[in-house]
Amino acid sequence: MAVTKAQVAQLYVALFNRAPEGAGLNAWVSAGVFRDQAQTADAMLQSPAIAAYFNGRIDTNRGYVENIYKNILGKDYSQDPDGINAWVRHLELGHTRGETLVTLFQVARSPEAIAADPTAAAVFANKTAIAAYMAEKITDIESDGSGNFNYAPFQQIIETTNSTNLEEQKAKIDQLADAAKPGSKIFTTGVDTLKGTEGDDTFSAVYYSGDGDKTSTLSSLDTLDGLGGKDTLKVTVLKNGSNSQLDLDNIDNAMRGVTNIENLEIRSEVTIKAPVAPVLMSKLNKGLDNLSITSPGDIKLETDTK
Repeated sequence: MAVTKAQVAQLYVALFNRAPEGAGLNAWVSAGVFRDQAQTADAMLQSPAIAAYFNGRIDTNRGYVENIYKNILGKDYSQDPDGINAWVRHLELGHTRGETLVTLFQVARSPEAIAADPTAAAVFANKTAIAAYMAEKITDIESDGSGNFNYAPFQQIIETTNSTNLEEQKAKIDQLADAAKPGSKIFTTGVDTLKGTEGDDTFSAVYYSGDGDKTSTLSSLDTLDGLGGKDTLKVTVLKNGSNSQLDLDNIDNAMRGVTNIENLEIRSEVTIKAPVAPVLMSKLNKGLDNLSITSPGDIKLETDTK
C-alpha cells in the first residue's frame, strides 16, 4: 500500500517534531509509492540528511524511543519509564524502527489510550493535521544559499499546537503563506506602518475577538496605505476567551488607519453581532470595490460595493 500525505505528515511530527514543507512531503510520498508507512519511516531514518539532523541523538534504541515518545505522547523517561522501556524491548525483539513507530501510532490512537488521556490524543491529532496543512500552504524552507535552512517556523507551529487551537494555527500558516507571496505583507503585534506598491498588494492581519489576553496584529494604532493597484486586506478573526462574539464596530475602529484598500476579506471563526449587512455597508465600506465576509451561523457575504 502506498504511503499517503497524511501519513508522511505524521512521520514528520513523530520523528522530527516539525511540520514538513510541501516539497519534502511530496518527495517522500513519491518515493513511497511502493512502501507503507513503516517502510517510509525506515527510509527517512536512513537518509544522510536525517543522520546529520539528529547528530547522534537517536543512535541508541532508548534515544530513538525517547524522541518519538516525547513527540507523540508528550512524555519523557521520568514520566513513563516503564512505557519507554517496553518500546525499547520491542526494538530489541527485532522490529525495525519504522515498525515500532507505526505500532506506537496504533496504540496511541486506540480507544483505551484516548480514554486514558484524551488531551494528549487531541494534541497529536491536531499536530498531524497542522503539519499536513503547512505542507499544503508552504512549498519550501528558506535557505541562506550556503546550506543553512530556517526550520524555525516549521518547528514552532508544532511546538505551539495544542488540543484546542487548530484554527488559530491554520491562521498563522495562512499569514506565513501570504507573506511569502510577491507584494505581500503581514501585520505584527507591534505598531505597524505599512505601504503598498503601485501594483496589486495583499496585506494580512489577525484580529482577536473577546476578553482574553491574546494580542491582535490589527489595531487602531496601525497605519496602512495600499497606494496604487488593486490591493487586498485579509483579516482573520479568532476567538479570544469568552464573550467572543464579533462586533463589527471594533473591526471598523481597528481599521481606522487603513486607506487605499480596494478588497476587504474577513474570515471569522466567531459569530457576528447583529445586525450584519447594515453595519458592513456603513462601517466597513471605505471606498472598497469588493467586500467579503465569512463566519459561523451561515453568514457568507460577498459584495461589489461600487
